[in-house]
Amino acid sequence: MTSNHFRLIQLLMKNLSLRIFFLSILLIGLCLHSVAQQGNPGMVTGSVSDTSSKQSMNGATLTLFDLNDSNATPKYETAKAKGAFAVRNIAEGRYRLLITFEGYENQHKIFAVTKANPVIDLGNIVMARKSTMLQEVIIEKPPITIKKDTVEFDAGSYKTKPNAVAEDLFKKLPGVQVDKSGTITAQGEQVQRILVDGKRFFSDDPKLASKNLPPDVIDKIQVFDDLSDQSKFTGFDDGNRVKTINIVTKKDSAKVFLEKL
Repeated sequence: MTSNHFRLIQLLMKNLSLRIFFLSILLIGLCLHSVAQQGNPGMVTGSVSDTSSKQSMNGATLTLFDLNDSNATPKYETAKAKGAFAVRNIAEGRYRLLITFEGYENQHKIFAVTKANPVIDLGNIVMARKSTMLQEVIIEKPPITIKKDTVEFDAGSYKTKPNAVAEDLFKKLPGVQVDKSGTITAQGEQVQRILVDGKRFFSDDPKLASKNLPPDVIDKIQVFDDLSDQSKFTGFDDGNRVKTINIVTKKDSAKVFLEKL
């Protein structure tokens, strides 16, 4: 083997080593990125059923509160088939799970997520119907309630700064985003209509309401798919839906505000 052949082999080996080195760095980076994308490994699971009939309660609302951070936005999930639920991507810490279903007493479960025990199984949670005596008792209002096809948020559960507007409150709601231009997206779809107490707010521009109404006059925020104007006019459902937010105001508070405009 000549010296030229030997140098050529050295050069090829050097280039191969560099390629392997950079490929290794790339693979490590991809692995780290994949781990980061997975988020927190913590999870709480269980199921919800009725105490009398033992039937599963699909649609029960699960709201997760961070006991270590009262300002953290609560996570929420709904019970699926057979009342089963799973709330994922939970960081280490202590939590309170609020389980609600219309017509039933609220249930609470407190637990901790740790490195040693990241997955918590709460088993079957039995819900009892509200008695007539309990109707007069003030029961904790859940931040989120699922009513058929409507997601309803309790505005008082989400804190905003002084001089805020409805847009700032929307940014606090799970599943709702507001971009820099003020465009609102809910459940992955652009909000095209905002109602106030079920009525149009002066125009069809959602930003008019979101940038003017103060949060302190708002009681609830309802997100749902409304019928198109054409369907409402003709009385025939054309299958088209409009992502809509209905702002339910506190009694008489909106009237006082509108009189100031």
